[in-house]
Amino acid sequence: MRLSQVVTNLLSNSVRYTPEGGRILLSAACEPDGKTVTIAVQDDGRGIAAEDLASVCNLFVQSRGGSKEASGGLGVGLAVVKRIVELHHGTLDVASAGAGKGTTVTVRLPICCEPNPSTDRHTEIETTTSVKPVSILLVDDCEDALQSLSTVLALDGHSVDTADSGAAAMRRLKSSKPDVAIVDICLPDADGFDVARAIRRDESLDDIYLVALSGYADETDGRRAFAAGFDAYVTKPLSIGRLRAILAACRVVRK
Repeated sequence: MRLSQVVTNLLSNSVRYTPEGGRILLSAACEPDGKTVTIAVQDDGRGIAAEDLASVCNLFVQSRGGSKEASGGLGVGLAVVKRIVELHHGTLDVASAGAGKGTTVTVRLPICCEPNPSTDRHTEIETTTSVKPVSILLVDDCEDALQSLSTVLALDGHSVDTADSGAAAMRRLKSSKPDVAIVDICLPDADGFDVARAIRRDESLDDIYLVALSGYADETDGRRAFAAGFDAYVTKPLSIGRLRAILAACRVVRK
């Protein structure tokens, strides 16, 4: 994703949560130090509840202030944009006075890539604890989820393939035999439990590490996932830190 697409994504998100007749303002300015550019997208739309501000950039988190039309969204856009901005040594901040009071998303980026000691230290620490790249099959019937989570995983260096149904997942698994399969529980032709059982019955696929992804924080689903053959169970909103920890451990468990 290019930086121009970052701005496009922010504008699209603002349009999504601003009612017809609302106002959206895009601004850009150079900071007085001459080293940083600030890009802001401000709207007078639905806004974000105070209790949602801290987590609004997490994967699969959607503010309760969203419109009815937007309620079908997964809340993945800002998570991807924030990751892109950070890779360019920038920051992304979200501010809102509350539900119904609009939102401002501010991106700050360095104009030139001069070494930043604090950033370099952070990068060094993150590199030493980074996840070794693996091949991943991501299975979900929601195109937004596939694209967004695929982007995040690819940015971490993983090789990512996708499937939008249980049948498509089995075809991909047999042809590519990835290290990991992340399977959504709700699929159009078979639930994720059926997919996991089918994988475990096939000896040629049995060493694939299986991660169940569920939209419901239900203990029963968790127990069913492990009984079906999943190695890990995560729920939405998805913590990318939790997923990274799972991917780091999976090679030790199965390989």
